[in-house]
Amino acid sequence: MKLQFDLQSVEQTLLITLYAKAMESNHAQSILNDHHAANLVEQMDFDFSILKVHRDQQVSLACRASRFDQCVRDFLAKHEQPLILDLGCGMDTRFDRLGKPDHCQWINVDFEHVIAMRQAYHAKYDNVRDIAATLEQTDWLDAIASNQPTMVIAEGVFPYLHAPQLRNLLSKLSEHFQNPQLVFDAYNKLGTWLLRMDGSIRVTGAQLCSTLQDIACVIDEGQLKPNGFYHADHLPHFSRLSRNLIRCWQALPVFSGLAGLYQCGL
Repeated sequence: MKLQFDLQSVEQTLLITLYAKAMESNHAQSILNDHHAANLVEQMDFDFSILKVHRDQQVSLACRASRFDQCVRDFLAKHEQPLILDLGCGMDTRFDRLGKPDHCQWINVDFEHVIAMRQAYHAKYDNVRDIAATLEQTDWLDAIASNQPTMVIAEGVFPYLHAPQLRNLLSKLSEHFQNPQLVFDAYNKLGTWLLRMDGSIRVTGAQLCSTLQDIACVIDEGQLKPNGFYHADHLPHFSRLSRNLIRCWQALPVFSGLAGLYQCGL
């Protein structure tokens, strides 16, 4: 029997990324191979076709997730007992994709409805904890140890926070943890406008509020050097039109900051 769920607009965006990763993992030469996501989609009583997640979007979100995975994988390899704090975790299966690492503490944070979904669908592990909370409030940080090597990840999260809330969150994370690493994706004003035009996001009714410029108010701009979402070996997975657009985007300085993955200290 498939399980039903009720999500609000911003919460529904997790279905876009989950479905994209699941569908991309069914491609003949998958980048992500996220069969855990595919299994979750099969269990859900939801018509994912209404999200209009096209093939190139599936590949794009898989590329982004792959870059996040590599950042976390590298961090786990460098530290004996690290903490991974996954903000706005949604239904992401990164812990599974990385082989269920048992030498770390992994904490997922998201809305109450989303955490209830995770606990209904995801397997439980001794070193994984779920916290039901909004990112607008930060008192949940008090229950988290502050003395471990910490990486904070926020995939597809910051654009949905209002600028004052985002700045407050970043400040509180910096105060609470000792030299944490932060990995996130961000978009400049043009990139955020283009995201607003995305058909999948428009279906959910979610509002995009913050840009890279808002983050630069808190984090030293010298640290904000973007890494692209796409490796050269990712390009063959896209349609010809998208390949050409990505090459133009990467080659022209005017598009610098349009969209990127960032890793920096807080």
